[in-house]
Amino acid sequence: MDTNEYLDMFLEESDEHIQVMSDEMLKFEQNPKNIDIVAVMFRSAHTLKGMAGTMGFESTQKLTHTIENMMDDIRNEIIEPNEQTIDFMFKGIERLELLINEIREYGSEKSGIEDLINAEKTTAKPVEIQEQSIVVDDMEKGLILDAKEQGNNVFAVDFQLREDCLLKTIRINMFFKELNNLGEVLSLKQSEEEWDKEEFNGHIDLIFATTSSKEEIEGLVYKLSEVEFIKVNPWEDSESPVLEEENQLSVEATAKEEETEPLQKPQQDNSNSPKPKPADTGKDSQSTDTHRKQTASIRVNLEKIDSLMGLFEEFIVEKGRLQNIGDRLKDKELLESLERIVRTSTEMQTSLLSMRMIPLDTIFNRFPRMVRNTSKDLGKNINFVIEGAETELDRTVVEELGDPLVHLLRNSLDHGVEMPEVRKERGKSEQGTILLRAYHKGNEAIIEIKDDGNGINVQKIKDKIIKQNVITEKEANLLTDDEIIQYIFSSGLSTADQITNLSGRGVGLDVVKTKIESLGGSVKVTTEVGVGTTFIIVLPLTLSIIQSLLVRQGEQTFAVPLANVLETIFVEEEQIRTIMEQPVLYYRNEILTTHKYSELFAKTHTDNNKYYALIIQNAFQKYALLVNEIIGQQEIVLKPLQGYAKDLQGVTGATVLGDGSVAFVLDINFFQK
Repeated sequence: MDTNEYLDMFLEESDEHIQVMSDEMLKFEQNPKNIDIVAVMFRSAHTLKGMAGTMGFESTQKLTHTIENMMDDIRNEIIEPNEQTIDFMFKGIERLELLINEIREYGSEKSGIEDLINAEKTTAKPVEIQEQSIVVDDMEKGLILDAKEQGNNVFAVDFQLREDCLLKTIRINMFFKELNNLGEVLSLKQSEEEWDKEEFNGHIDLIFATTSSKEEIEGLVYKLSEVEFIKVNPWEDSESPVLEEENQLSVEATAKEEETEPLQKPQQDNSNSPKPKPADTGKDSQSTDTHRKQTASIRVNLEKIDSLMGLFEEFIVEKGRLQNIGDRLKDKELLESLERIVRTSTEMQTSLLSMRMIPLDTIFNRFPRMVRNTSKDLGKNINFVIEGAETELDRTVVEELGDPLVHLLRNSLDHGVEMPEVRKERGKSEQGTILLRAYHKGNEAIIEIKDDGNGINVQKIKDKIIKQNVITEKEANLLTDDEIIQYIFSSGLSTADQITNLSGRGVGLDVVKTKIESLGGSVKVTTEVGVGTTFIIVLPLTLSIIQSLLVRQGEQTFAVPLANVLETIFVEEEQIRTIMEQPVLYYRNEILTTHKYSELFAKTHTDNNKYYALIIQNAFQKYALLVNEIIGQQEIVLKPLQGYAKDLQGVTGATVLGDGSVAFVLDINFFQK
């Protein structure tokens, strides 16, 4: 079978199953008595194992099988979940994630798994073994001895149908039909009369003689639907304990449903079989599966969506040209047609952008395990809370957010939250809290990382930036505490007293700021000593098409993101005051810092003493921007700056207007930096 055409599907579904396993492991660590959680993990592991086997990825298949065995032993109370077994499963999931990423990047598995396979043998500690559940009479003992003397293998078989199986009697009869093809049933705990009872639970215990192996009996499972498990043990008489764990075979079988395991070849046509009702696996497992409910959808290659978006961007430019022509010609019929085009293009834009939007949970879900492992290494007790993971952003933005958020979370773990004994001395809970929250605000998305730890020592930051000649002492003394704190994003600045594998080299927050700004966003920090610190990231919902307000300064036209313009007012020079060498404007009982566009571009300076003030609101502040003229609103396609222009300050890109001229797009966060 040529598996290349299925590779993308395999990788996508593998990511989903690994994420489920990771999420459920975090729940299970907090509630190790909840076996329903293990059942959810087992299903994902079992499906992943089957897919990996079909695709020929042996390491992934073997490692998943090892993890699956441990989960099954926990579920069947053969081993107890303890810190050692839980750590092993976390490491196994992390290695699976690494293997899948290697397949994605190199087309094959690179990392070994022998260390984990060997570790599993010493990690699993069996619970006290119970005696054999099947009691045989003297006649049955004689049959067992005769079978052994004839060279047969004798097994104790424990068979269980799924709870939601509707026709248990039919399934049991199918099981015995297959079993009888391999050998002879010597003893049966449940009678046939019990199978027909309404309260029959689908559980069978029997003793079986056969020349076949345990593996061949295992093969029966894959021919049947709605099987929960089958356990096959070499038989010992009732006065001998069951053999040790390594002699036990425990296999999970799930219904061969195409939507569950799309890459596996069906073993049997069950089209005439009744479909089982969903099993009630408990509250925890339901919460995991809720977001995976299937909807009518198709998979579309991202390149096709990008290509479609590129064509739509060209359409927006041409629409602008048509509007420019319409404004000149003043033709009523043309203007009416243009109005309909504008309405249609707005709806098209909404649909296209929604196709590129993905929820932040695609990266947020990576962090609980990382926080758990890092806090454990640091000896800290952390309550990690995620809110707003369903918040959507452009796929390009989401894919680039992983590293910056990891830096900020590690900063909170290492610098922010105190050690448990220190928190106790300060009257705090020994368990620190880190909150990762996302939400929409207007045309932007806000991401906050908040901790209840130390807070930032402003004086320490001030001393550092003076010592490292970032600014002079005189300049530092003129800054507010809030302005000084923002210098933690400076390159090479670190307040860590020691260099560790997490911090101390002064590169993390500088990288964060650079990456966020490259995405058209901004980052800020607020803090209170002894209370905690909050990092605030502001990002545009989309990177390409925006509504703008066109303004003119001198002979140059600029575009300002319309979502950030609260109001436009007419002001004269004498209305502008100066406070501490900073121009300000009185606006609705507020004092607003005021900037002129000519501060950015000297060539746009004019002697005009009358202005239009744009009242700009970003995530951090409100200010007034003075321009000579307001042209009007226009939908624009934002293009990145290239060549010499990419180093221009105060602009985030450029756009081509309807008349063919180029306009720069204002960076609304520039005056706050």
